[in-house]
Amino acid sequence: MPAFIDQPENIEGSPFCYQIDIDTNQTPINAVDFQYTDFSSGQSTIVQASNWFQSYNGSIITLAVCSTSQPLIRVYGDYVFDPGPYGITISGGFSSCFDHSDCIVGGSPVNCVLSDWGYGETQESFVVGAWGPCRLINGSYQEQQTRYVVTPASNGGECIGETVRYRVCTPQQTGTVATLTTPTFSSITATSVIATTTISNNGGKTVTSVKFK
Repeated sequence: MPAFIDQPENIEGSPFCYQIDIDTNQTPINAVDFQYTDFSSGQSTIVQASNWFQSYNGSIITLAVCSTSQPLIRVYGDYVFDPGPYGITISGGFSSCFDHSDCIVGGSPVNCVLSDWGYGETQESFVVGAWGPCRLINGSYQEQQTRYVVTPASNGGECIGETVRYRVCTPQQTGTVATLTTPTFSSITATSVIATTTISNNGGKTVTSVKFK
């Protein structure tokens, strides 16, 4: 059986707040799940830690749980008697609650912070205000900007706002010969056919006509 913390005698059906701290430098969040007693249904429930709302402090992830019994910890699917060596601690059991949100340390949810718009193949090469290379995307030339997460959301917060945007662009004149994709044919009848091809003219000669034989 997992270890229990000292706490006042819990009146049956009376939920209390618990905090589960996981040091992800010792145990990855995806390896941890926990069992608690739902405060409304009274049913024992097992939940993956990675699917629970979280708050962050460096490598420490904190889960806030409203439960009528102390949560039990499982690592890689096995119950652990003492989660301490895995970098996991359980605290609380003193404050009453009516919802999991009542147990969130630090109060209200905090949304993530996004960077300014820019571009870079990696975060290290990211340049604020820059646009990516002009490329053929879905039949038209476009370039893109991105935003990355500077500070993750905490206390159940979210990331709000787009992280990718596009604009139409004109490619640099670097080519010498226009190229065409292999045509596809449809609506074939005895007297007519529709042929479709994509012309890539990145600096190539002007295309005035296309003949199919």
